[in-house]
Amino acid sequence: MALNTNAVQRSVPRMMLEPTCNRTLMKYLLNSFVPAIASETSVLILELFADSYEGFQAVKPKFYFKKFVLNVSLTTSFGTRISSVRDAILEEIVEVEEALTRYRSHTHNLQDYIPFLRNWSSSTNDAKKYKARRDKYMKTLMDQLQADIANGRDLPCSIGKVLKESEDEFNDVELGSLSLTLLSAGLDTIPANLTQAMAVLASDIGRKIQDKLIDSILSYYGTTEKAWIAVTKEERVPYLMAFVQEVLRYFSVVPMGFPRVNIQPLRINGATIPEGTWFYMNARSANLDPARFEDPERFLPERYMTPLRPGDGPPAGHYSFGAGRRACVGYHLANRLMYAILGQMVLAWSIESLGEIDINPFTYNQCQTSLVAEPKDFE
Repeated sequence: MALNTNAVQRSVPRMMLEPTCNRTLMKYLLNSFVPAIASETSVLILELFADSYEGFQAVKPKFYFKKFVLNVSLTTSFGTRISSVRDAILEEIVEVEEALTRYRSHTHNLQDYIPFLRNWSSSTNDAKKYKARRDKYMKTLMDQLQADIANGRDLPCSIGKVLKESEDEFNDVELGSLSLTLLSAGLDTIPANLTQAMAVLASDIGRKIQDKLIDSILSYYGTTEKAWIAVTKEERVPYLMAFVQEVLRYFSVVPMGFPRVNIQPLRINGATIPEGTWFYMNARSANLDPARFEDPERFLPERYMTPLRPGDGPPAGHYSFGAGRRACVGYHLANRLMYAILGQMVLAWSIESLGEIDINPFTYNQCQTSLVAEPKDFE
């Protein structure tokens, strides 16, 4: 997840937009997301139950996870939701956001580094077309919310709260950037992580992990009924929490972090790095560093069962959310979404695969040049 401030850099300081996003996504406000999370996890389970003919027909999980994450974002941001995994607007949003993610890739577009290619590159025109399609559905969502507010029919949501109560004054461009941030943040990263979590559970090593997850959850809560409700409200089961963090570390769905630029010269190991240099954090390399992780290329949730030592890096113990003050502002929400849906999935289903599944951290991504990994489909 990344804070999208490109649209407002020329008109408003980042310091105005970032606190607004932080106020929406910070940890102590997670309880305001619980109704949406609980509702959408239940809808997802029921939809999978129906589409799989009560578990007798295999399904491809990736699109269901995209709908789940998008609906949580829509409900909490705009007070609306998508009713079906086959809804046209879901397909439109997913197609456009995936395409734009590829355009944001560090390596996908040569014209980013060779300026003269921009004069005749078809990619530039295609990107403009995708942006126009995005602007269309974002305007539809915003117009509907404003109409609901005017008619007193709006449901509690973050964008509505900004429109009605915020002390910060935003123009249309700034408000559009804020709404896009809250809508699209995590739309590609969280489903990619959930898809690979399911791949692990359905793999050769997954049966033992499923059994341990179920035992851990029921040992903590006592009954399935209590656990079913609790996993959407809190993160308390150590092994389920560890499983989520290991998925995030192991697959590093944003393998190369967003660029940062130094505003003054830096001295590192006797070398001077001039002002204006672009820095990229190699998150996958850091997450698979044998100097920090024992047997790093082995999927092992138990590594997160012990408290982190001082100096062990970011609070999560990995770099999938970035690090420092520019780290992902929504990592608490991402953790909660993954914890809730994976907890209910293992309580509801025995997860198996009908074919080959790729859980190799280096090969599972079917589009190596995309900014965010795109896991291979499986049933």
